Amino acid sequence: MKKSLLLIITLACFFHISHSQVFSSTSGDGDLVVQWRVINACNGAEDGLVEFIVLSSNGNEDATLQSFFDPSPGDFEGLTTLPFNVPVIVDGSNAPAGLPDATYVFFINTPSGDAISSSVVVDDVTTLPTITTNTPPTDLINDNINCNPLDAQINVSLSGGSNGIAGLPNQVQNGFLNWEISTDNALGTISGNTLVSSTLDFASLFSISALPRGEYVFTVSDSFSTCPDASRSYTVTEPRPNNFTISTLTDPICNGDDIIITLDNTDLSVNYTLAVDGVATAITAVGTGGSLDFAPLSSSSYTSNVDISVLASIGFCTDVASDNILQVTVLPFAPDATNPIDSDYCFGDPISNVSVDDPGAGFTVNWYDASSNGNLVGTGATLNPPPSPGTYFAEVVNNATTCVSENRVAATVTEQPIATVSAGPDQTICSDGTVTLSGTIGGSATSSTWSSSGDGTFDDASLLGAVYTPGATDITNGTVDLTLTTDDPAGSCPFATDFMTVTIELAATVSAGLDQTICSDGTVTLSGTIGGSATSSTWSSSGDGSFDDASLLGAVYTPGATDITNGTVDLTLTTDDPAGICPLVFETITLTIDNAPSTFNVTGGATLCDGDVTVIGLDGSQAGIRYDLLRDGVFVESLNGNGSPLDFTAVGLAGTYTVEGINITTTCTISMIGNAVVTVTPILGDPAIFGNETWIGYIYDESDNGGLPGGVGFALSDYRGFITETEIDAFNAQSSYDVTDDVFDLNIGNVAIAAAALCDTYANRFSVRYRMRKTFTQGEYTITIGADDGSRFFLDGALIPASDQFVNGTYSTTTFVACLDGSHDMVIEYYENGGNSRLSFDYTFSPVATPAVSLAVDQNPICAGSEAVFTATPVNGGITPTFQWVVNSAIVPGELTSEFRSSTLSDGDEVFVQMTPGGVFCFSGAPATSSSITMNVLNAATITVPVATVDVCETGGIVDLTTLVSGSPSSGTFSFTGTGVTGNDFDPTGISGIVNILVDYNSGGCVAPTANFDINVITTASITAPASPVTVCESSGTLDLTTLVSATPIGGTFGFSGVGVTGTSFDPAGQSGLITITVNYGVGACVAPVANFEIDVTSDPSLTVPGIVTDVCEADGVVNLTGLVTGSPLGGVFNFSGTGVAGTDFDPSGLSGSITITADYSLGGCTTLPETFDLNVISTPTITVPATPTDVCETGGVVDLTTLVSGSPAGGTFSFTGTGVTGNDFDPTGLSGS
Repeated sequence: MKKSLLLIITLACFFHISHSQVFSSTSGDGDLVVQWRVINACNGAEDGLVEFIVLSSNGNEDATLQSFFDPSPGDFEGLTTLPFNVPVIVDGSNAPAGLPDATYVFFINTPSGDAISSSVVVDDVTTLPTITTNTPPTDLINDNINCNPLDAQINVSLSGGSNGIAGLPNQVQNGFLNWEISTDNALGTISGNTLVSSTLDFASLFSISALPRGEYVFTVSDSFSTCPDASRSYTVTEPRPNNFTISTLTDPICNGDDIIITLDNTDLSVNYTLAVDGVATAITAVGTGGSLDFAPLSSSSYTSNVDISVLASIGFCTDVASDNILQVTVLPFAPDATNPIDSDYCFGDPISNVSVDDPGAGFTVNWYDASSNGNLVGTGATLNPPPSPGTYFAEVVNNATTCVSENRVAATVTEQPIATVSAGPDQTICSDGTVTLSGTIGGSATSSTWSSSGDGTFDDASLLGAVYTPGATDITNGTVDLTLTTDDPAGSCPFATDFMTVTIELAATVSAGLDQTICSDGTVTLSGTIGGSATSSTWSSSGDGSFDDASLLGAVYTPGATDITNGTVDLTLTTDDPAGICPLVFETITLTIDNAPSTFNVTGGATLCDGDVTVIGLDGSQAGIRYDLLRDGVFVESLNGNGSPLDFTAVGLAGTYTVEGINITTTCTISMIGNAVVTVTPILGDPAIFGNETWIGYIYDESDNGGLPGGVGFALSDYRGFITETEIDAFNAQSSYDVTDDVFDLNIGNVAIAAAALCDTYANRFSVRYRMRKTFTQGEYTITIGADDGSRFFLDGALIPASDQFVNGTYSTTTFVACLDGSHDMVIEYYENGGNSRLSFDYTFSPVATPAVSLAVDQNPICAGSEAVFTATPVNGGITPTFQWVVNSAIVPGELTSEFRSSTLSDGDEVFVQMTPGGVFCFSGAPATSSSITMNVLNAATITVPVATVDVCETGGIVDLTTLVSGSPSSGTFSFTGTGVTGNDFDPTGISGIVNILVDYNSGGCVAPTANFDINVITTASITAPASPVTVCESSGTLDLTTLVSATPIGGTFGFSGVGVTGTSFDPAGQSGLITITVNYGVGACVAPVANFEIDVTSDPSLTVPGIVTDVCEADGVVNLTGLVTGSPLGGVFNFSGTGVAGTDFDPSGLSGSITITADYSLGGCTTLPETFDLNVISTPTITVPATPTDVCETGGVVDLTTLVSGSPAGGTFSFTGTGVTGNDFDPTGLSGS
């Protein structure tokens, strides 16, 4: 440490002013120049002085101070000689020590006559001068010439003295301090003056940059005061520190360790400072004259190499660097241990391990018992085992550098106390009792729960003193174990259990049954039960009745007279007293005894049609009694007795009717005498159902419906049954039924109608609704219905008006016509009011005609403006068919006959006709519409002639020229001219070479321009056949060979031969490879040379597509579809189509779900039929895994890893890898930690 001493020296009574006032006077032959100084009194002392010196005079003559006095007191001092250039001090005649404070007047002259007259002031100095040393503030300056540029310097500040004293005359306002520096070295002594309040730099005053060693005496005096001089001495030394070097044994060093720097060859008392990378630290040391070690320097602030040096400081010398710089390599910390895993174990078990993650190769984990320093207790990622419970600290060591981790990581092993439990002593109870438990828990247990080995219940299973009620199974078994289980304490200690046994002795049980009520004339059969440990019982009565056997549980008790009088009696059932702790038991019921009602006879009963009713009654009654009518034991109605016979409401349901009398007050009940039986004949059939190809007649009773036919309503309530075709046919000799055509005549006469399915018989005032669903051949049916009294006919739910004869009268018929086809619903409604009864149904059949119309036009194409005549020909149009002509979907007004003429048609007009038959009742498909004719209307005729020359064989016979040309519009007339032409024929006989034929054509006034073509008459023929094989698929069917060849001249006949050839056809079926076809051709005597060509029969290719859906991931990129299908034989070309398909690639991007792909396969010109297959595009799957570690017990068995994760979309397959993993399973056996 650098130390400094501040020394301030105050010089009392010293006021140094260097100040001169010069006055001059000129006279005669010379000048007189005199200088004077006033030296003021110091601090009030009477020691002022005035000094005069003659600086210039005439001939250097002396001057004389003629007078010097204070005008106030008249003091005078005079006649003092002032020698030339010699100071003369005037100090006053009355004060030898000096002049008192005053203003003095003086006069000076010379012998030559020069003179000066003036005044001076002598006054006290009130501010004392001060000298302050600025750098350094000490008198001993240690200098080191090696400390450039800071060599020794001395700076002083001057203040105080005479300068600036207020009130003094001008001549002493600006005084000087006189200074002198004397040395004992080569610099010698210098002096000067300066204004007060100045700073002096010694080196500058000597005109050097720094001071050498030596003694420096600095003296200051005040020219204008009588105060003594101030003086100060300074010593400059040169201790020059030794050259020194630094070294260390701690390089390289681990981050965080202390760097120890050793310094040799130190100087006594020199301050040394440790610097890092050129920057001073707070670590210092004082030289000892030998070697020293600095205080440790922590490397924790540095993460790489650092440069270390030492700086020396003494006196003015600071930061003198050592001779060398050390570069210390700071090695990084080893990584901190990660994932510390605490553990606990149960008291009495082996102590459990703590662990951290394995830091990897090249590192070692050391375990300590303290967060810093402490004892090493183990090594490795797992501390196995720890010495004892507690917290241990893992420190990672870099094996190569021995550097440790910056921090130690704590892991704690905790010893858990065990849980204790006691279920209490075993107990014995009765089966109808409960047991109060007395469990206890301790240790780490904080709660507990009772459980039973049986089926009983606890009032609160969480209470140590819970109350247990045995269940049925407990009682049956005779014992039950009750287990008290503690909670599972936090940590590794398991829960604890203890059990006690409850012995259950079977209690005796008894039930006397329910209270009963009987009538006074009855007995009661008791229904007691006993159980448990009871083996017998006995009934007892509180009255005077008797038991048939009191030891029977089902004893019969007969009330005594007192019982009846009292109206009640108590009956008690008591068990025997069983062995053991359980007592006997008993139970009592009360028997109530009521008076019974009187009995009367039940009246009524009948046989009814379904829907009819009859009355049930009672031949007497008793007031206060309610009488219930029962049908087959089921309540029907109640009436209260009034002392007279009773009639119940009429009933219509079949059954046996009985009546019970109930005492309204006592409810005593007794059955009345006898019963009434009602038999009901059911009404059969459903009147809404149609007979299938047969008539069913549904009969209704109209006897209560007023006058007929107005009252006929076919109400369901009036329905009584039905009659069938068999019963109609067999009713009597006058009745019949044809089962083939379903025509009938039911001629009842004046007898009653009857049938097996008819309830009752009816002669008058009844109605019948006949229903039949029948299938008819399409045709015209003439239907005749006869009735006595009235009838009407409905077809498919609609009344046929012509059939409506629903009136009273004798038998009459009505006839109408219907067009029928297929299935129809028919209904005949008939009623009989009185007298004879008859209904008949008959019909005749005529086939149905299907109308049609055909259309023809006299010419098409036609020339524009020409008339076209259209003719319609009807089929099954009847006697008076009508027609409607239509052009371009527009009806032609007024055109209603079978012929239509028009000369205004345009090209493309469509014409058709509709025909409506007339004069016949039934038709199918009317009206009939013809096919349409599209008109080709031309503005002029045209001729089409052969473009190329037509070859004709001379001996080939006459050629019909109209076969070589065509004209439009058609149906025109050709005219030909040229050599060999007669009419429309050309005869090549005797002709050779080219013949030009002229052609004219006229059609309906359209005349075509004349055209021409050439015929080449030749004597030989030639064949042109394919030069290369013609490829044909085996399955392509028969091939017309004439389409593959050509020949000249025209008009001849081809002949073909070869495998698969029949006539001019080739069948490739069953063939393969190259087949040679031979061709012959002749026209008359012109026979072409034989030609050959080949057909290449290619086997049909086949295509195999996936038989199941192929899954494709959306994110897997483009799929080459050719990898999914197979074509045979190889070498063909696939063609695919469908969503996402481009060429043979399928791109699943942006798609999902099922995509159908269509494919075919081509080979050698043959293509398979299209096949389809499906791709299932699955969205990119994702996996969700647990966000936090999942705890698994080492002894917990194999864990199915698929239960811990999920994948989307569902249905995928997981794959797992890791320590302990096999397939989808994880086996923790032998493992620990993460």
